[in-house]
Amino acid sequence: MYYIGIDIAGTKISVVLSDNKYNILDKVKLVADITKDAIEILNVIVEQIKFMIIKNNFKIEKVKSIGISCGGPLDSKKGIILCPPNLPKWKNIKIKEYFENILRLPTYILNDANACCVAEWKLGAGRSYKNIVFLTFGTGMGAGLILDSKLYVGTNNQAGEIGHIRIDENGPFGYGKNGSFESYCSGAKIINTNRYFKS
Repeated sequence: MYYIGIDIAGTKISVVLSDNKYNILDKVKLVADITKDAIEILNVIVEQIKFMIIKNNFKIEKVKSIGISCGGPLDSKKGIILCPPNLPKWKNIKIKEYFENILRLPTYILNDANACCVAEWKLGAGRSYKNIVFLTFGTGMGAGLILDSKLYVGTNNQAGEIGHIRIDENGPFGYGKNGSFESYCSGAKIINTNRYFKS
């Protein structure tokens, strides 16, 4: 049995094929072109998945499910990407429905920080711990929480979204306001922060 993993980020998109022991069998990286509509990019991802399956010489029926990670906010229960600030054209995208309709495979989505947190808890440095906090620094910034051996997502599926917490009203500008945690610590904002302190 195989699994497809998709990571949708602000600058790149990765598609991986793994076996049931989490061994990565194939991987491709795509540029996340934020000028294109989401559906255009999703169509490219589908073509990559189909090519990957043919290349590795098995039928799509051997794939058990698709797992997607993406920056929030999103609704993981309904499988909808709501409005990530790093992906301005990805608003109310029913991504679970899209992949299930086209590829006929069960599809699941998690906030990227939560997905990374679960992976670290199950396979990495977080193994054997009941409580961990995972911070992610990329185009944006987020956090995942394992509390009492469970992923904690909060009432509205937004727990751990620390990137937009304001820590300094006069700090550098990022995604609609000055001084958010993300405007200091995310990869995309480090350059702006350096400019801010030099000015």
